[in-house]
Amino acid sequence: MSRHLAFLRGINLGERQIKMADLKTCLAGIGLCKIKAIVASGNVRFETTDSHDLKACIEAAISKQFGFDVGVMLRSENKIEAMLAGTPFD
Repeated sequence: MSRHLAFLRGINLGERQIKMADLKTCLAGIGLCKIKAIVASGNVRFETTDSHDLKACIEAAISKQFGFDVGVMLRSENKIEAMLAGTPFD
């Protein structure tokens, strides 16, 4: 099982409202587990056994469930940890 972080672009602005509980339910519906949504931010951590075409699956599920397209930036936990280990900010 691998852990990933998804950063959703432009949600909870104007008409593009998504409750984090509803987002968690949506993502669980495509097989993601241990989902943690950060309050109204559009940042989500989750685990999955299959990361094949994960970005497209998340975008499609959100579009179908909420009726609008959301850009998703997806990173593995390992990539985030490597980035932070490089101390990008002093």
